[in-house]
Amino acid sequence: MLALDLNSPEWGRLEDAYGTADQIPQLLADLENGNEEALDELFGCICHQMSVYSSSIAALPHLIAIASRLDANPKLQADTLCLAGAICESRDFERELEGSEFASAAKAALPDAISLARAALNKASDPHIGIYLVNSIAAFSQMQALARVVEHFSDEEFALECPSCSVDLYVWPCPEGMFVAAEDPVTFEQTKRTFVSPGLSGQSNRKEDLQWLEVESANAPSLTDVRSKLPFLFGDASCPKCGHSFPLFDELAEQAS
Repeated sequence: MLALDLNSPEWGRLEDAYGTADQIPQLLADLENGNEEALDELFGCICHQMSVYSSSIAALPHLIAIASRLDANPKLQADTLCLAGAICESRDFERELEGSEFASAAKAALPDAISLARAALNKASDPHIGIYLVNSIAAFSQMQALARVVEHFSDEEFALECPSCSVDLYVWPCPEGMFVAAEDPVTFEQTKRTFVSPGLSGQSNRKEDLQWLEVESANAPSLTDVRSKLPFLFGDASCPKCGHSFPLFDELAEQAS
């Protein structure tokens, strides 16, 4: 099925974060003309706080097609792909996709989205853009839990509950690799820290995720630091509160699902 025509009155019966989606076609047209403010407005309308709507599914193939024509503006191209990735990463995505008459067009656009995002990733020099692009590739590839974990490299903080004692844990990258604290290390500078053991955890069932990330980041200059932290992300962590040891990535992915 073809994507919904931007001139179709059908947009008026679709929903976005603020009501009907009448304005989405014009915002998409403005985005194609290089208007960065239009992208900001689209984020607010069709991926508001990571929630998506019927108009998000209809807009998805347009976003990917527009990104393919933004080679002259690499930053806007990458940001457009990241909006498309955020839609696919949303916890509402599968539900909205299942109920949408535009699902076929959205699904058909995903292989192009992956190719475009990979090309953009291999050219990106900004680490934050690189993180969001590999996050988007994972989301386009229907690896939503992986996408939600990787995204936290951008703010350099991973959060989860200890699977044994349920205390909130803070996991931070550091020069030694990654450490775990049971209190916010900013507020409690002297809090006890345990360091993650590098290397794929013997308790892990997520070897394929590690291999996927190694391959996707191999030619990405912006992901040098992320690559150096992968052995720790997939290593064994221990709770500073109760001492329980667990495979870090497995727990992060399970709690992100």
